[in-house]
Amino acid sequence: MLQRAFQDLSFGNQKEYAQFIAEAKKQATRSNRIKKIEPLILKGTGLYDRYKK
Repeated sequence: MLQRAFQDLSFGNQKEYAQFIAEAKKQATRSNRIKKIEPLILKGTGLYDRYKK
């Protein structure tokens, strides 16, 4: 379900999420970030959409 929602995002939004996760150095931080952004991905919103107005 999460993978399908991620694939439905635009390439730019996918890239933002991938970079956000990859920037974390520790595995624990990466896991926490994934948990944090999962609802955003399922809603179909980009990571920085709230700032793009």
